[in-house]
Amino acid sequence: MNAKELKLLTGEKTKLAAISCLYKRLEGRTWKRDGLDARLAGYDDRKNLIHFCQTKSIGDGGVWHSRIGVSLENAIDCISGNLSGIEYTKLF
Repeated sequence: MNAKELKLLTGEKTKLAAISCLYKRLEGRTWKRDGLDARLAGYDDRKNLIHFCQTKSIGDGGVWHSRIGVSLENAIDCISGNLSGIEYTKLF
């Protein structure tokens, strides 16, 4: 989304304020991917990606961690909070 679209969508005066407003809306949702809880982990303005992370215990004291990026548009459109069917970028 470009700055003009973001400002129209939110009524904010600047792109940064519009993104902040949308991010706050996303914070209120419960997120899941492949049956596991996912948490918001920030926004990358350069790539227009909302970051999500997932962590779970595995084995004897091991930890599995995944971080993905979803476009701002896709995150806003994901009303259900289920990220399983949404196109994403594997960050690590």
